[in-house]
Amino acid sequence: RGVAIAALTGATGFLGANVAAMLVESGLRVRATRRGSSSVRHLDDVPAIEWLDAALDDEPALARAFAGADVVFHVAGVATQTRFTRGQQRAVNVDGTRHVLAAARRAGVGRFVHTSSVVACAIAPDDAAPDVDETMPWNFARFGLDEMYARSKRDAELLVLDAARDMDVVVVNPGTMFGPRDAKPSIVVAPPSSSTWAPSATPWARRFPTRWRWRSLISGPMPVSGSRPWPRRSPVRTRAASSITASNTRSWMTQ
Repeated sequence: RGVAIAALTGATGFLGANVAAMLVESGLRVRATRRGSSSVRHLDDVPAIEWLDAALDDEPALARAFAGADVVFHVAGVATQTRFTRGQQRAVNVDGTRHVLAAARRAGVGRFVHTSSVVACAIAPDDAAPDVDETMPWNFARFGLDEMYARSKRDAELLVLDAARDMDVVVVNPGTMFGPRDAKPSIVVAPPSSSTWAPSATPWARRFPTRWRWRSLISGPMPVSGSRPWPRRSPVRTRAASSITASNTRSWMTQ
């Protein structure tokens, strides 16, 4: 019927902007949702994007934005980690995902691609344990890592996996990202002691599933180890070109 249509949330942010640009580069017609007040200057060089105002809590507006789309990429989210019990994480990451799912279902979208996080995966219980996979139960509480962001991303992923009963869904679990189009720029914030976050001196990356390990916008892993504290506040800069290519963007559509 012509050019495939991809709709996405979160293009006003770092990851979503890169996904939107690469979808356009792949030859797709791209619709991106945004709040009316959001800046899109970081995508001025991609005029082909069709912008539609639709907040994550406005299900009818989202459904209108998704109407006729072949795939929805849900990339929007709040990535701030916190021990506080109040904040936007649950409203955006969980309730927002629920609204986006419902809107995609109402619009009859063929595929739903959800951006989860590596924090929604399990952690290897000790250094002798094998690398984790999708079958391992989520165990962040065991290591004191079940803060609001991790819990919200895990709960949102469960919503999407449950929707797989009657929808074609794909879940991706990226880690820390560096790269172009970082509009804010992003900030990596770590707690005062690495012992709070890293169960041992084993490199942090090893503790996540092999196939998801540091799937990020850099060409190689970021060396973070539990043997020394993370920087308290480290601005994320543009360090390398994105490793997400047009070809594997297309694979989300066809496989």
